[in-house]
Amino acid sequence: MKGVFLILAAMASFVAAAETPDERQPIEDLVTLRTAWKRGEAAGRECKTIALVSHVVSSRENYYVLVRPTTPGGAGVLALFPEEDVFERGDIVAIEGVAVEIMHHAGIKVTKAEKIRQMTLNEANGFKPPDFRRGILHARRIAAVGEINDVNFSNGITTFNLFSGKNSFVCRMKGELSQEKIGVKNVRVTGCALNHYGESSDLFEPILDIAGDEDIEIPAPRDYRNEAIIALSAILVLVMGALLLLWARQRRERHAARAVAAERRRMATDLHDTIEQYLAGVKILLTAASDPASSPENTRAKIAQAEDMLVYAKNEVRLAVMDLRQDGEQKSLKQALGEIADGVKRSGAVKVRLALRALPANLPPGDIQNLLMIVREAVTNALKHGKAKNIAIVSDPIEVSHRGGQGFALRVLNDGEPFEREKALGPQTGHFGLAGMEERAHKSGFDLSFGMEGRWTCVRLEVKQ
Repeated sequence: MKGVFLILAAMASFVAAAETPDERQPIEDLVTLRTAWKRGEAAGRECKTIALVSHVVSSRENYYVLVRPTTPGGAGVLALFPEEDVFERGDIVAIEGVAVEIMHHAGIKVTKAEKIRQMTLNEANGFKPPDFRRGILHARRIAAVGEINDVNFSNGITTFNLFSGKNSFVCRMKGELSQEKIGVKNVRVTGCALNHYGESSDLFEPILDIAGDEDIEIPAPRDYRNEAIIALSAILVLVMGALLLLWARQRRERHAARAVAAERRRMATDLHDTIEQYLAGVKILLTAASDPASSPENTRAKIAQAEDMLVYAKNEVRLAVMDLRQDGEQKSLKQALGEIADGVKRSGAVKVRLALRALPANLPPGDIQNLLMIVREAVTNALKHGKAKNIAIVSDPIEVSHRGGQGFALRVLNDGEPFEREKALGPQTGHFGLAGMEERAHKSGFDLSFGMEGRWTCVRLEVKQ
């Protein structure tokens, strides 16, 4: 019976041994090595892998930090090589060796190593160091910014403290530290962070192992004088810009006020020179018509003339109201002449042709208004007095040699009855049309003339710019 139990126990152990994986098989991945080291299952196992030399531990001979080639700068393991200065940072190497514990870190005691190629390392991203209090650093390459203090040099190794925000840790490097880097604010230190354990395996502050003095960078000094000059210049530019905008705004407001005042003066002059004269003429005609000694025929003629003058006054008022309703929108001279022609065409009593050239775009509004009133009066006279069937409004360029510039001539032609200015009725008979045309031309500096061009009656305006 006892022999049976022995046989069963031997079979059970054989089955268990068959189901348990071989823990002594070679480790071919650094992550597997670190995981096995944390579980206490790595010591003495054979290692065979390809790795990237991430950092050279300068304070201890023959030590290197290895990481996976696909993740440079990540957490790695330490490696002890049999020879010094064999590899450099950035070398990708094929190694064989035995898993050991080095400085309380996962490590490999290398028995064979061969460089495969060189790879550029990814530098640390930014200056902000990690918070070392949150976890264990397994040979991680970092960049930290802080102030160097408590420098000590002994046996060819320099140690110092780096105070960086929440973190404060010990740094080590082979050789002496440059004196100009001590006590400088915001010095950038690049190295490999290693866990530092005490005799009781308690975790102390991490150690930052630095490859050399060249991995300690001093930031360029700030030129506060230049910064102050730049700041003052920017403020001066802003102030000057604000003053320029204020000046431009006030200038626009002054121009607008002058334009409004000029337009008011123009309208007052128009009302005085046209509508007031028409109304005064109406009064004279009605007074004459009411004379008891006047014959019935004379009375009817005076009343008819008064009606015509009221029509003229009504047209003047309508044009003034139209100007006010335009809300500052100034029509071009060509557009305004076209509207006059279209109004005559709609009556169906006459044909109107336009042939406009050399019309200026910068004629003052007051001159445009006077020119349009002269054209409108010429067209009205052609229809009412000349009994015209065809009217043409033509403009052509003219040279103004004595002024060194150019101008244009505007002609209103009609095929009605011939017209002679000397024989035309005037204000003494209650007819103010021709007098109003001449007064408007004189006000704007136009040259106004009446005459014949062949069989066509012509009213000619010369505008000299």
